[in-house]
Amino acid sequence: MFIHLMTVLDLPKWLYKALDKNMRGFLWKDHGTTNGGCCLVPWNRVQRPLQYGGLGIRNLELQGWALRIRWMWLEKTDAPRPWEGLPIVVPRHAQALFNVIVATNVGDGQTTKFWTDQWLQGQTISEIAPQLVGTVPKNAIQNRTVAQALQNRT
Repeated sequence: MFIHLMTVLDLPKWLYKALDKNMRGFLWKDHGTTNGGCCLVPWNRVQRPLQYGGLGIRNLELQGWALRIRWMWLEKTDAPRPWEGLPIVVPRHAQALFNVIVATNVGDGQTTKFWTDQWLQGQTISEIAPQLVGTVPKNAIQNRTVAQALQNRT
């Protein structure tokens, strides 16, 4: 259930730290809390995948970012889902990672967002003209596609 919450909610850092503390306590002392002296291996090493010498315990904050990046990908590629219009908060770092790894091919422009997708020489309109974006309603920024914005190639 927590994984589903991590997908749509922007959880605070203190919650991730508290969960990590509980996981460390359970692993090393078999109860909820530990102090640094009883941890046999650094926690960042425990969180490594098995093939890299760790125990495969996931970093929950990074897992949340990955889930939100996947959500953005599904919004872009598989729109007719029941939860399509549900707004999610995406951390700035996760949004930047998504922008780096996803290339936009405009095609007919039906699925390419006019203001937020990188469709003009690898940049968004928001990056090219930030002051112009400030005058546009938020609903239009989030929903307008290239096909809707450009009528007869103008």
